[in-house]
Amino acid sequence: MLEIRGLIKRVPVSFFVCALLFIYPLGALLPILCEIYNRKKYAFVLLSVFMGLCAILFPPFADLYRHNLNYFNFSHEYSTFEIVTSNGLDFLLHTISNTFSDLNINFELIRFLFAFTSYQISFYLFRNIVSKNRELSENQKIYFISFLCVFLSVPFIWIVNGLRYTLAASFLLMALYRMFFIRKYNWWIWMVLAAISHFGILPIVFVALLLYYLRSFRINPIFAFLFSAIFAVIGMNLLLSIIDILPLEGSVKIIVNVYIKGNEGFTDSRSFMGLLANIIERTPLIPFLLFYRREDNPKIDNIYLAFVVLIGVSFPVMVLYDRVTLVAMQFFLFCFLYLYRNTRLKKNMCQLLLLCYLISNIAYLYGYREPLFYGRTYKLMYSSMPAILCNNYDINWIRKNLDSDGEFKKY
Repeated sequence: MLEIRGLIKRVPVSFFVCALLFIYPLGALLPILCEIYNRKKYAFVLLSVFMGLCAILFPPFADLYRHNLNYFNFSHEYSTFEIVTSNGLDFLLHTISNTFSDLNINFELIRFLFAFTSYQISFYLFRNIVSKNRELSENQKIYFISFLCVFLSVPFIWIVNGLRYTLAASFLLMALYRMFFIRKYNWWIWMVLAAISHFGILPIVFVALLLYYLRSFRINPIFAFLFSAIFAVIGMNLLLSIIDILPLEGSVKIIVNVYIKGNEGFTDSRSFMGLLANIIERTPLIPFLLFYRREDNPKIDNIYLAFVVLIGVSFPVMVLYDRVTLVAMQFFLFCFLYLYRNTRLKKNMCQLLLLCYLISNIAYLYGYREPLFYGRTYKLMYSSMPAILCNNYDINWIRKNLDSDGEFKKY
């Protein structure tokens, strides 16, 4: 008996946590968070795996529905070259989807892969920043609060809903970190990966490259905030007036109006409730913009202010605004952590940010309550890892539950 107890004591905690994740993933969540609190690197990987498992159970709703249909429509007659050339610049998802279809691997495992990669990149950036910032590393409470902020800043709902842009955003964050924070010259690899993941990331890529090569150029903070505020107020009416004047076809004008107003389908993002939901979802931006202070790091300060300008310029174009702010909510956080100092103001700011990210995630979950309700996320309550990995929303389930727009049918 004593020998068995001695053997158990010699078995590392990591073995039990890994085994629990395999047997009952939900039961392993708290031990994983405890191990992250204890700064165990393996626990970050396990948490990424857990979020990947959650992504598998999410139903193929909206954009994910269209990507899922593409997966079913792929056949062995398409070569990788044909997939790349027929889908333009952002061919990464289509290539992976075609490969998985050829190998008869469930589409849900692509979601697992994309979610796992997005979380791993964010966790890598967090650990790297902590290793370089002694003041952040030495305060255990702030360390864990910062981790929670990073964890909640990863846009899980966007990952499972659209796949491509969130992966592109993660690659871009890695590129920006290597360009402006630690100055590693392999940033271009991550920039290329971002570009081939989603073309919508290109405006931010262009601005980043401009600031990287025009090193003497400095953005004035007063100009950045004032210009953004003014353009955010008058920009939409200005753009709509220009579009009305231009000799565009009716169908083109409708598409442009969708991008500007964000009124896809039956929802209008510019209605009062739409704007209110948008503001709540982007609550973390508020403290970053309200409590901005010029730092003694010109490179980081410059790209920070560039994002402020991009937010203002993109505000009239709802689709672009959603994408820019999605990246900004993570990028501003990494800027804050990289430049963190143990002052009362920074400590209070850290706790405020945690509250803001919690509010943002609750708003996102409420907004996507329908797919959460109609999907199989409930299986997380009792399923093992192998059972979740085998989950599959087949074409029959899609035809039975979703309409041609990827919305749930109303019975």
